[in-house]
Amino acid sequence: MNKKLTLSVDDTVILRAKRYAREHKESLSEIVENYFRIVTSDYKVENDEMAPLINELLGSVRVPDDFNFKKEKLEYLENKYFHD
Repeated sequence: MNKKLTLSVDDTVILRAKRYAREHKESLSEIVENYFRIVTSDYKVENDEMAPLINELLGSVRVPDDFNFKKEKLEYLENKYFHD
């Protein structure tokens, strides 16, 4: 069952998102729904399911204690998909 959702989003982001949706032949609703589906997913990959190279690399990168992965990921995705 689909429900209507009202969001407040910056005008510039809306324009870029509409352009992105048009270029990828998707609706904004589909894009937002897929995003919500991904970020709310409970799917976790267990270490033994990962490729051996990935297991080797685990722990090889050090980040500050206050590193905000979600913020960095969001900025990366915004630049990748909405960069003019």
